[in-house]
Amino acid sequence: MYVETNRLHRHGKTYRTVTVRESFRADGKVRHRTIANITDLPDHAIQAVQQALRLGHAPTPALPPQAGASREYGASMALLSIIRELGLDQLIYSRKEPWRQDILALIVGRIVFQGSKLALTGVYLDSALWELCGHPAGKRPDVEEHAYLPMDRLLERQESIQKQLASKHLQDGCLVYYDMTSSYAEGDYEDSDLVAYGYNRDGKRGHEQIAVGLLTTAQGCPVAVRVFRGNTADQTTVLEQARIICDEYGVKDVVFVGDRGMLTPKRIEELHALGYKTLTALTHPQMRDLLQRKVVQLELFNEQECVGVVDPEVPGL
Repeated sequence: MYVETNRLHRHGKTYRTVTVRESFRADGKVRHRTIANITDLPDHAIQAVQQALRLGHAPTPALPPQAGASREYGASMALLSIIRELGLDQLIYSRKEPWRQDILALIVGRIVFQGSKLALTGVYLDSALWELCGHPAGKRPDVEEHAYLPMDRLLERQESIQKQLASKHLQDGCLVYYDMTSSYAEGDYEDSDLVAYGYNRDGKRGHEQIAVGLLTTAQGCPVAVRVFRGNTADQTTVLEQARIICDEYGVKDVVFVGDRGMLTPKRIEELHALGYKTLTALTHPQMRDLLQRKVVQLELFNEQECVGVVDPEVPGL
């Protein structure tokens, strides 16, 4: 089909006729017929019909440019897809309850936006994150109901989550890494059972803190975490963590890896009593003793080769 324009001059006047015509073949000849008379249409409409017929589709009315909403979507959607692919949502809780969706929003928000939980509830106008997690559009989530209360529910699920992680990532004969860190606090925590002055790893003197123990696989995958009072010594937490691995997670044959401050001789003895092996660094007195007894030589300490040495007085060392 095509648009055909005919002009007729009569008695000093010009008459225009605009029609939509169609070509077809009949009896071996090409013929034409009129489909519609569009003479009375405005010129811009006639041009739109002509252009549409050339492109082979119906005319689209020309609309002026409009400014729409521009909100973050891609990063939030991508991370939520990864969470579901990994099964983390099911690990947190098997049913799709509102508090679980809020936790997913907190996890994604921590990665994409960081900042406080109050600030995260304020991104509802700039991001589709909360909508992707089941919240109505244009309504700000309440920080108490949709951030702090879900975290209380998550804390109730901690042991179950950690057991599932342990069953997936820990098995007999595996390496287990354990270390401590601390996080200092601002403000007053007079009634807190956890906040106290202690050895501060951040160099923030004069600040109270909490201590955190993290248990990971040899690949660095976190399996369990414990929060201790801020003045808790690293080595005093080792035996408790080892018993958890043994009793709660059912892993018996483990190599427990820690630094010298963590695996002191007393702690090593306690772990060996549980049937665990240990891997740590020698202290300076231990190295001097081995050198004096000629169990090792200085030539063994090089970067080209690894050498295994057994202490003749302590065959298990």
